[in-house]
Amino acid sequence: MAWSLNAVASGRQLYQGQPGTSAGVLYTSPAQTGNVTGSSGTAIIEEISLVNTTNAAATVSLFLGGSSAANALHAYNLTLQPYDSKIFSGLRTVIPASTSIEGSQGTSGAITVTISGSEVG
Repeated sequence: MAWSLNAVASGRQLYQGQPGTSAGVLYTSPAQTGNVTGSSGTAIIEEISLVNTTNAAATVSLFLGGSSAANALHAYNLTLQPYDSKIFSGLRTVIPASTSIEGSQGTSGAITVTISGSEVG
């Protein structure tokens, strides 16, 4: 990956909320800029936190660049038990420029998703 001397990485919360029961966009990486060369990614996922805030088991799926099983991102139809959480940390998942992370859950209002990472540009 080639970076310009002017590239700036900024760690931040990329998304926090509850996905719908149909796949929808949670986050879209920034468009390519003059500071990013070639097909370099402009975002890096560093941590994903999934929390079931209900008293029943619930499922969640995350996708990168489209909502099919082939695009699963760290969680596909993952079941979380009541009041349970799952944290994926130490990730270095590069998100290409202008690419979306999508998500869905099986039970409305059950799973809270937090995605943290860095953007470059």
